[in-house]
Amino acid sequence: MKTLSLNGIWKYRLNEQEKYRDIQVPSNWYLQGLNHSGKVYYKRMFEISTKKDKDYYLIFKGVDYFCKVKLNERLIGKHEGYFQEFSFPITDILKDGENLLEVEVDSPRESVDIWPNKKHLIKGIFNHHDTRPGSWDPEYGQDRNTGGIWNDILIREKGKIHIDKNIKISPLLLKDGRARLDIDITLNNSDSPQEIEIILEISGIGFKENFEIDKKIFLSSGRNH
Repeated sequence: MKTLSLNGIWKYRLNEQEKYRDIQVPSNWYLQGLNHSGKVYYKRMFEISTKKDKDYYLIFKGVDYFCKVKLNERLIGKHEGYFQEFSFPITDILKDGENLLEVEVDSPRESVDIWPNKKHLIKGIFNHHDTRPGSWDPEYGQDRNTGGIWNDILIREKGKIHIDKNIKISPLLLKDGRARLDIDITLNNSDSPQEIEIILEISGIGFKENFEIDKKIFLSSGRNH
């Protein structure tokens, strides 16, 4: 599996009238010297060599707070939140060669009328004066704001058939001393419907031998659970 990091120096501006300036990504924009509440427009050019037998996903590890994402001037998705990782499939939009990625990030200042008791933005500890840039006063609200692409951005290359996100394993100890494992897997198939073979090996500390499951299953196109 191939991964391309998009961390580094990006361009940003606050509106269309401004010239683009440099900013480090990932970062909290306040820690980069930008004392700002509202929208910031990021962009970056990058090059990639694509393969026809692979799928590609754009992954954000964390953006504060609202964001819209465009690749090669096409909107590919939106997200709201602070801590969640999120991703977009980009196989059909990604070009072999040079690409333009644009991210509009909006971290608005919440008014003193709703902050903090009725706040809308869920930022956890980053809303509190002792764990975030700036501070808070009951008369005028927050002094400083957090915002930006604060965690890693990457493009991940996957096969046409791959595990979608996580594997869930639920162990259960039976009354007779044996154990049972319930394994929940979602497979994504962006190719034509086909039969595949799954080989699962289970090993552990104290096992006298490893256990192997070999099973053939039929995959439809799309997600298979």
